[in-house]
Amino acid sequence: FIAGDSRWSGASVSLATLAKLLRSYGEDVRIILPSSGPLERVLSNYSIPYKVVKSWQWAISLDADERQLSEDRKFREEVNKKAVEAISEYIQSNGIQLVHTNTIGTYVGAVAARQANVPHVWHIREFMEEDHGVRFWDDNEAYSLIKEAAKCICISKSVMSKFAPLIGGSKCALIPNGISIDDYL
Repeated sequence: FIAGDSRWSGASVSLATLAKLLRSYGEDVRIILPSSGPLERVLSNYSIPYKVVKSWQWAISLDADERQLSEDRKFREEVNKKAVEAISEYIQSNGIQLVHTNTIGTYVGAVAARQANVPHVWHIREFMEEDHGVRFWDDNEAYSLIKEAAKCICISKSVMSKFAPLIGGSKCALIPNGISIDDYL
């Protein structure tokens, strides 16, 4: 699994829960984090192997001007190029058979999976502009890469209705994905 961030958020709760369940069924699940953070403690508590490989998202603020976009993208791409190489090598050296990216906010897992010649699944949890105030730094590049996925999992009908027309409906599967409210009441 490729995590989009290392915070303790709805997406990371879902990721950790799914990884824990898959491990209980005997699956060899491993997680790549883009930085150190609170998610590490949870993964350690669940005995889920993880590795931190520094990377940046391709999601940028809607408020970013062209100069800021250019500077941010150049810096992020330099870091991400190294991340892709490290993740691709990790995939190959550990016999990983499937890469799952937990958000469309990051692309390093998809490119690493392509380099390692293994299938990639994209989990689409967010709308981006509407809920996080971000956008891709290049829509054409992003949707072209997303279309290469073996499958895209959309967590709601609303998310699916936004992205299926952009990436191809046959690529998308609707799998509603919530988190337990017991932890929040």
